[in-house]
Amino acid sequence: LSRGLGDVYKRQVVLQTTAVAGATYQWFNGATAVAGATGTNFTATSSGAYSVRVTLGTCIGSSNTINVTVNGVAAVATATGPTSICSGGSVVLNGTQASGVSYQWTRNNIDISGETAANFTATQAGDYRVRITQGACASLSAPVTVSVSPSVTASLAAGGPVNVCEGTNVTLNLNSNLAGTYQWFRNGTLISGANGTSYTTNTAGDYTATVTAGPCSGSTNAVTVVVRPVPAAAVTTSGNTTFCQGGSVTLTVSSTTGANLQWLLNGTPISGQTNASLVVTNTSGTYAATATLNGCTTNSVNTAVTVQPRPTVTVAPVTAELRKGRTITITGNGALSYNWNEQPNVVSSTPSTVVAVSYTHLRAHETGRN
Repeated sequence: LSRGLGDVYKRQVVLQTTAVAGATYQWFNGATAVAGATGTNFTATSSGAYSVRVTLGTCIGSSNTINVTVNGVAAVATATGPTSICSGGSVVLNGTQASGVSYQWTRNNIDISGETAANFTATQAGDYRVRITQGACASLSAPVTVSVSPSVTASLAAGGPVNVCEGTNVTLNLNSNLAGTYQWFRNGTLISGANGTSYTTNTAGDYTATVTAGPCSGSTNAVTVVVRPVPAAAVTTSGNTTFCQGGSVTLTVSSTTGANLQWLLNGTPISGQTNASLVVTNTSGTYAATATLNGCTTNSVNTAVTVQPRPTVTVAPVTAELRKGRTITITGNGALSYNWNEQPNVVSSTPSTVVAVSYTHLRAHETGRN
């Protein structure tokens, strides 16, 4: 068994034995077999008494023992957080803590000037190691790889007004320097399923979004959406909406307190009619009311009003003189129906005519005969 030169930075020594054709090998540290150490060479990295057992067929032989003493401190570099960082971020690397040692940090195997503390804050991408020296012995750690991704910037902008009436949609658009995954929030609370580059809402609140690209994420500015309530506008009627000239119907609108009212006829505002009630007398048409509050307007349903003209009725003959016991036929014109039965001395009638007799004349004539 022989010993090769040790690597001062790797803190190791190579032990060698003579190669024998057909033989198998097992290395030991003291009486303990070293797992996986079955070659003609063995690299010792820790102190111990090393030997090798050689087996050839049924023959077994053991080598002499070489004592290996490892001096100095084993250099180990560890990260205190994720080593995939965003531009502008950092990760702290820690070297093995020991007294009486010196440190030197390297990046991509080049010493970093002035970085001789046990800890180092990495802000750039690269392979970082720490070299720890104790007396004449030095140890170099395995590398810690740090990657740096671009930082995310993101902003929100509205596609139109953000102070709107109830029922009006507002579309918010997200802009970012990187493509990634998106999440929207309202008043700081996640909006389930809202993960696109735009979001449409008709609900008041403060809206933000986040963009995540790899290990990096960024939050947008907040956009405040204001939703103003729409006033009520309900019209009721007192009386029939179909009536004769000379009649009327009163229309009344119920609305939210403080709303400004305006009556319309066939869609056109009626000048001066801004009270809650409107009395319709002579004009047929479609009536409605609008209610406006804080810039939001509601139209009521339409109410149709029909004003019927009164008929012009004539009768013929206009005047007539009856002889005793005689009757006269009177004919009406200009109406759909007639109520002749309310007239005195009616003998008979049809919808448009009446036969009447003057009993007064008859009686007078009879009195004269006597």
